[in-house]
Amino acid sequence: MLPFNFHNMLTLTFHISPSGNDAWSGRYETPNPDGTDGPWATLAGARDALRAQRTDPELACKSITVVIQKGRHELSETLVFETADGGSADAPVRYIAAEGAAPVISGGRRITQWSETEHCGKRCWVADLPDVASGEWKFNRLFVNHSPRPRPRLPLQGFYHFTGVDGLPDSGFSWHQGPDRANFAPGEIANWRNLQDVEIKCYQLWFEIHHRIEAVDEEKHLVHFAAPSMGSLRDERGEFARYMVENVFEAFEDPGQWYLDRREGKLYYLPFDHETLATTEIIAPRLEELLRLKGQVGHLHFENLTFAHQTWEPPRECVGYIQAAFGVPGAVVLDGAHECVFYGCGIRHISGYGFEVLAGSHDNTLAACVIADAGAGGIKVGHEGLKPHHPGTVGENFQPPHPIPPIATTVVDCHIRDCGHLFPSAIGIWVGNSGWNRLLHNEISDCNYTGISCGWTWGYAPTRTVANQIENNWIHHINHRELLSDNGGIYTLGRQPGTVLRGNVIHDIACYGYGAWGIYPDEGSSEMRIEHNLVCGTRKAALFIHYGRDLLIEQNVFALSDADHFGLGKRELHRSAVLRQNIFLPRNGQLTGQWDPASFTAEKNLLHALDGSKPTFAGLDSADLAEQGQGKGTILTDPLFVDAEGRDFTLRADSPAKAIGFKPWKWENAGPRPKGSLPRDFAAYLKRHPLPAKELPVVTVRIEPRRSSQEARTAKAAEFEVIIANIGTAPASGGLRLIAGPRKSVHSPTLRRLSYSLAPGEETRETVTVPIRPRAGTFWLETEPADKLTVPTRATLFDPSMTEWFAPWIPGVRDAATLRAGLAHVPGRKVLQGKRLAADVCIAASEAGLLMHAHYVQEELRPMPNAPWTGTGIELIAYKPHPEGAPVGTPAPMRQVFLIPGKSGIDVRKFNASGVGTEPLTAASVHCERIDGGWLISAVIPWTEFGFAECPDAFRFDLIVDVTESPGGPIRQISAFDLPFDGWSRLAGTLIVKGK
Repeated sequence: MLPFNFHNMLTLTFHISPSGNDAWSGRYETPNPDGTDGPWATLAGARDALRAQRTDPELACKSITVVIQKGRHELSETLVFETADGGSADAPVRYIAAEGAAPVISGGRRITQWSETEHCGKRCWVADLPDVASGEWKFNRLFVNHSPRPRPRLPLQGFYHFTGVDGLPDSGFSWHQGPDRANFAPGEIANWRNLQDVEIKCYQLWFEIHHRIEAVDEEKHLVHFAAPSMGSLRDERGEFARYMVENVFEAFEDPGQWYLDRREGKLYYLPFDHETLATTEIIAPRLEELLRLKGQVGHLHFENLTFAHQTWEPPRECVGYIQAAFGVPGAVVLDGAHECVFYGCGIRHISGYGFEVLAGSHDNTLAACVIADAGAGGIKVGHEGLKPHHPGTVGENFQPPHPIPPIATTVVDCHIRDCGHLFPSAIGIWVGNSGWNRLLHNEISDCNYTGISCGWTWGYAPTRTVANQIENNWIHHINHRELLSDNGGIYTLGRQPGTVLRGNVIHDIACYGYGAWGIYPDEGSSEMRIEHNLVCGTRKAALFIHYGRDLLIEQNVFALSDADHFGLGKRELHRSAVLRQNIFLPRNGQLTGQWDPASFTAEKNLLHALDGSKPTFAGLDSADLAEQGQGKGTILTDPLFVDAEGRDFTLRADSPAKAIGFKPWKWENAGPRPKGSLPRDFAAYLKRHPLPAKELPVVTVRIEPRRSSQEARTAKAAEFEVIIANIGTAPASGGLRLIAGPRKSVHSPTLRRLSYSLAPGEETRETVTVPIRPRAGTFWLETEPADKLTVPTRATLFDPSMTEWFAPWIPGVRDAATLRAGLAHVPGRKVLQGKRLAADVCIAASEAGLLMHAHYVQEELRPMPNAPWTGTGIELIAYKPHPEGAPVGTPAPMRQVFLIPGKSGIDVRKFNASGVGTEPLTAASVHCERIDGGWLISAVIPWTEFGFAECPDAFRFDLIVDVTESPGGPIRQISAFDLPFDGWSRLAGTLIVKGK
C-alpha cells in the first residue's frame, strides 16, 4: 500500500541513499525514526519499484524524479533500463543527484582484505581474491585514492623495437594476417611468471596491436604470439615496430605499481610512503558495462551523476582493431534508446569508451558531461545500415538505406580528456557511418590519436554519414605522446553531404611518423563545408586532403604549422576543393609539397610566411598559378594579427584581410559553455543554451555530362544535366549560378541561373548546353551557390590527349638491359611536380610484356621495399574490364607493380595473392643505373603480371611517381594521368597499343 495519493500529484519524487532499503517506498530522503520507511538503497531497486507501480496508467503519465544522495553506489550487475522504464516528452523520468551531492555509480569493488608484507625490500600489500582465482573476475586497471595506478611494464619508459619477424614475408596491409612471431633483442622478453597474462602492446601506423604470448624461445630471441598480428610489425618509418611489455611480475618493483596474479587469485600493490591501509581506498573495476538503455526506452534523464570503474579487455585471440579502436565497448550504452538525456554527468576510471550509442538509438543528448581517464575514447556513435557481423570497413557490407532513423546524437558542451590509456588509437568523439549528429562546443584534449573522427566509408561509396554538424569545438594536444600516425584534430572519411565543420579551434597536434594534421579529409571526403575554423601549431599541415571532391574551404585561419602548411594526397579527374577567403600563415614559404592547380579553385586568399619568404606551391609561385587561372584576388602580405606567435589571432583594425572579404569570428567561443558553473538541471540549461533545430534541409547538387568529350566536340556543344536533390528533413529553397570554362574553350551556358524549391525527398533536373569553341581542349560546367545550402561542384570533360597514352608495338623485345635503345624514338611523357621534373617516361608494348624506360629524377632515395607505396619509386597499375554482369559500382580488377630503385639495383615487387601485402616479382626483366641527376630504370613486365593472358589492345592504366623532396622528407605522389577509377582513390588513364 503506497503511503501517498499519487494520483493528485503532477510530479512524483523519490530518493535513493546508501542508508536506504529497497523494500521501502522511496518517498523519504532519510529513514523515518522507527526504521520502517525511507529511501531506496539501489538504483536497480528504484527501477524495479517504479516499473511495478507504473503499471497503473494514471501513474505512468506522471513526471518522476529520483533523487540520489551522496556516496558510492556500487552495482552488483549492469544497470539496465528498458521500454517500461522510460517517460514521455511531457513527463520524463529523471535520475538526478541531490543538491550539493556528487554520487558515484560504481562498477567496482573496494578491496579491503589486505595483508602487509615485503617485496623487493619494499612494503607490499596483498589481497586474496577468490573470484579472480576461479576465473569469474578479471581487471586491467586499479584505482588508489581516486587515481589510476600502473601495471609493471618493460621498458619502464619508452619502447623496445622488434628486431625481425623470423624471416616471414612482409604481410603489408593484409590485416590480421601478419606475423605470428617476432624476434627481440636479448633480455627484452623472457619466460616470465604467468606468461599467459603478459601483454605485448605494439604500435604501427594508426593502430596498436595487443599480443598475448604463446611461447618464448630465449635462446633464439623469438616470441610466439597467441594469434597472428593485425599488422606487418613494420612501422611508418621503415623500422620494425615499437613495443612494450605489460603486466610482468619480474618488473614489479616501484611504488604505485600493482600486479594481479590471476592463477593464484592474489592482488599485489606497492604503496607509496605516505599511504597507509587505514587511509587508502583501493577500487578494482568488476563490471564490463555499467549502464545500458535497452529496447525502445525513451525520455529517461540522468543528471549530475558520475559513472565509474568499468573494466574490459579483448579476448585472447583478438589482437586489436584496425582503426579508432572501434570494437572497444562503452561503459554506458544506448541500445535503441531515443530522446534520452545525460546532463552534467561524469564517466571516469574506465577501460573502454565512455558512451556508446548504437544503431536503433536516435535523438539522444549528451550535454555538459565530463569523460576522463578512459582506457579507450570518449564517445562512440555507431553505424547505421550495415549488415550484421560487420568486420570494420564498409565495402560490400554496406546495406542501402532502410527504415531505421538516423542516430542523430547531440554531444554538446562536454569535456573529454585523458583518454587512450589502454587503447591509444581510440578517438575523443567517434562517429561511424551515421548522420544528423551534432558535436557542438566540446573540448577534447590529451588523446593519443585523433580528436573527432566522422565517417566510415572509403572513396565515394553510398553513405549514411549525412548532415553532421561539427561546430565550435576546442581540440588540442592530440597525440602529443607521439604514439601513432595518420591522425588529425578532425578526421573525416567518405562522402558527407550536408556536413559542416565550422568554428572549431584546433592546435598542438603531433604524430610519430606522419599525420599531425589539423583538419584531415581522408579517403573520398566530399560535399562538406569547412569554414570559420582556426588551426594553428600543428606538427604537419594545418589542412591535408588525402583525396575527395566538392569540398568548400573558406573563411579559415591556417597558421603556424611546422611543415607543409597545406597538402593534397592524390589527384583525380575532378576538382577536389574550392579554397577562398582563407588566411594562410605558414612558418616558411613552402605552403605545400604538392599542389596541382587543376585539383583546386583557389581565389581571394591571403598568404604570408612568417620567415618573410615568398610562398610557393610545389615549385610554383603566385605568377605560375595565375598563368593556370588560379589565385584570382589572392594577396601576399602580413594579415596583421595582434600576436600570431602568442596565438592571439585577433585582426588589427588595419588588417588587409578585409580586401579578400575575410569576416572575423569569435574564435574564443569555441569549447564548452558556460565558462562558470552549470545550470542546476537540464531544463535550466536548455533555457540558457537552446539546441539548434533538428529539422534541416540538406541539398546535394550533381552535374552529369550527357555527351562524351568527343561527342561534344563533334556537335560543337556539350550537354550537362544538373540534378538538385533535397535529402534533408525540411523544405529547401535557393539558387545556383552556372559557369562554364575556361573562356578560351567555351561560350556561356544556355542557362546561367537556376532556382529551386524542394520538399524533403524531392529532386529537380535541368539540362544545360555549353557551346564549344573551335580547338577546345578541356572544359567544364560548375555551380556557384547563391545560398548556404550547397557547395560548389564541377563536371569536367578532358582533352583526350591528356588521358590517353599511345604505346607503340615493338615486337621481339624481352631484355630490359637493351630496352633503352629500342625505345630511343618513342615519345616520352614528362611527369612534373610543379615546375620540377619528377620523371621522363616512355611506354611501349611487345609480346613479352609492358615495356617501360624512365629517367627517374631523384638524387637521394628512400626506398621502402616492405611498404613500397610509402617510399621512392614508380608504381604501375593496370585495370582489367569489369566481369560481365558485375553490379554497378563494382571496382574493376587491378594489378599493381612497384619499381623501387636502390644503390644495389632495382627491386621489383607486386601485391601478393591476398591483394594487400607485397612479394618479389621474379618474372620481370629489369635494369637500373645511376646517372647524374637521377636514375635510368628499364623494365619488361609480363602481361600475366597485370592479369592479361596476352597484350590487350587497350586497358586502363596508371603510373605514379613517388618522390622524396629531401633526405628523410615527406613522400609525394605524382601521376601521369588524372582520371578517377570507379570512385576509388586510384588514378587512371587509358593506354592504347598501336601497330600491333
